[in-house]
Amino acid sequence: MQPKRQTVAAEPAPVDKTLDLDLLAITDESRKLAASIKPSSGPWDVIVVGSGASGGMAAFQLATAGIKVLMLEAGRMLDHKAEYRTMEWPYASPRRGRLPGDHRALQAAEYNFYDRPYGDNPAFAKYKKLASYTSNTFTRNWVVNEKEHPTTGTPYSWVRARVLGGKTNYWGRVAIRYGPLQFKAASRDGFDVDWPIGYEDVSPYYDKVDLLLGCSGTKEGLIQVPDGIYQRPMKMNCVETHFKRSIAKMGRSYIPGRCGVSTEGQLNNKYRSRCLGRGRCSRGCDVNANFHSPAALVYPARDTGNLTIRPYSVVSEVFLDEATGKAAGVRVIDANTKEVMDFKARVVVLGAGTLDSTRILLNSKSPQHPNGLGNSSGLMGCYLSEHHMAASSRCGWGPSPRWTTDGRPRPTSRASATSPTSTPTSSAGITSRVAAAPTSTRGWPTTCPASARPSSRTYGSTTLRFSPSAASAKCFPARRTASPSTRRSRTPGASPSSASTSGSATTRSGWRRTWPTPQRRCSAPRARRTSRSIRPCCRRVGPSTRSAPRAWARTRRRR
Repeated sequence: MQPKRQTVAAEPAPVDKTLDLDLLAITDESRKLAASIKPSSGPWDVIVVGSGASGGMAAFQLATAGIKVLMLEAGRMLDHKAEYRTMEWPYASPRRGRLPGDHRALQAAEYNFYDRPYGDNPAFAKYKKLASYTSNTFTRNWVVNEKEHPTTGTPYSWVRARVLGGKTNYWGRVAIRYGPLQFKAASRDGFDVDWPIGYEDVSPYYDKVDLLLGCSGTKEGLIQVPDGIYQRPMKMNCVETHFKRSIAKMGRSYIPGRCGVSTEGQLNNKYRSRCLGRGRCSRGCDVNANFHSPAALVYPARDTGNLTIRPYSVVSEVFLDEATGKAAGVRVIDANTKEVMDFKARVVVLGAGTLDSTRILLNSKSPQHPNGLGNSSGLMGCYLSEHHMAASSRCGWGPSPRWTTDGRPRPTSRASATSPTSTPTSSAGITSRVAAAPTSTRGWPTTCPASARPSSRTYGSTTLRFSPSAASAKCFPARRTASPSTRRSRTPGASPSSASTSGSATTRSGWRRTWPTPQRRCSAPRARRTSRSIRPCCRRVGPSTRSAPRAWARTRRRR
C-alpha cells in the first residue's frame, strides 16, 4: 500500500509594506484646496504657472516682496514626511526596490525604437502604468502615466512630475555655474553665437542663490567651473584623497562635487536642516537638507500670506486683453472635475518646464498671434533641450555621426561640397581637398554649400581631419605618429577592385586599411588550472597554487 501524500499549502506572498503608502489624505486635501479657490477668490497681482525650480523661485521672490501671487500646479500637494523615503532599506521590500509587476519604466534606448505614443504601444499593453525613465519605487507616485498622458511626434524622453515641486523632489543636486567659457563659447570654437550677456552680469545673482538655497563645495579658482559662496564640502575618503594627490602632479584637479545640499543649515528657513549624510538623496530628503522647491521656496512664501496655491490646475493657454494686447490671465482646466475657468492677473509667469511652457504658448492663439504667443518667427517649439540623458564621445575609425556639431545634417557625399578650383593636399597620410575660396569669419567657405565642411579643424590639442570620400562621410582624427602601420592612407592610383595585400585591405571607395602590429601581451607565465589566482603580474583574487587544497583542486578540475 502506497503512503498517502501530504498536501502542503503554499505560503502566501510576502506583503510589500512599501506599496502601502497612504496618499488618500494628501489627495483629499488637494481636492478640497482646489475646490475652494475660484476665479472670484482673488484678486491677484501675478499668476505663476508651475511650482518647480523656476515657478517656485518666482513665487518666493514676489511673495516676499509683498505681491499677491496665485500659483497654479498641475499635480497634487506633497506630504514630504510620508513620501520622502530616504532611509528605507533595500530589504524592506520583497522586490528589493524594483517597481511592482504591473508598472513599467521606459528605458533610455526604448525612446528611439518604439513608436509613439508610448502608452498605446502593444509592447506595453500588459502594464497598468507606464512612466518615464526616472520612475522607480520611490518616484512612481510623482511621474505621470504615459497611458493617461500620451505624446506623439519626435522621440523624446519627456519627464513630467505632477506634484508640488515638480522634478526638484528628486533632481541630481548638481549646482555648477554657467561660466565665461560657456557664455562666450562661440568665440572659442566658432560654432553658433555668443550670449548677449556675460558671466559677470549673472554672477551677483548666483551669489544670492547660493546664500538663499545653500550649496556645498570648495573654492578652486578654476575658470571652467567658477567659484561661488559654498558651505562645508563633502569630505573625501582615503581613495579619493590619494587620487587627488596623484593627478595633481599632472596639473589636473579633482574637487568635491558642488551640489545643492545644505551642510551647515539655513538660518532663514525653518523647514530645512543640515545634511546628516545618512540616506539616499535621489529619493527625496526627509530632513530637507538638499534643495526641494516646496521646503526651500513654496512653504516660506506661503507663510508670508501673499501666496495662494491651487493644485490640480492644468493651464491650457494665456489669453490677452483686447484693448492693450498684453497678457490678462490664463485658462485653467481642473484635473478632477474638468471644469474650465479663467483666472486673471496683471502679470503671468510661465514656469511649467521647457515643454509645458512651450505648449501653453503655442496654444495661446489670437488674432494678433495666429501661430501662438511669441511665435512670430515660427521657431517656437524647435531646438529645445530640456535635460541631457547621456553624453558620449567618438574616437577611432568609426563612421561620423548623423548630425554635425552645429545641428545641421551631415551630408552623405562630399562630392558636391568640393569646389572645382580646389587643390589636393596631404597631411599625416590623409589626402583631402581644401577649397581655394574665401572663408567667412566662422571658418566656413563662403562660396560652398551650407553642408560643406573644412578639411580640418583644431579643438585645443586635438585636430580633426575630414575625408573627401564620395562614398561616405567619415571623420578621421589626426594621429600623432606618422607610421604607415598605424594610419589609414589612400594609395595613389589604386582602383576600387584592387586585391587585398598582406596585412591590409582595400575598400571599394579606394581606402586602404593597414592594421597595426598586435599589442604586446603579458609575458608572465599562466597560472595553473587548480589555482584561482590570475597571472602573477596582476592582482590576485584568490588563494595561490601553493595554498590551494587538493580537494578543492579536484573539485575545480571535475567542474
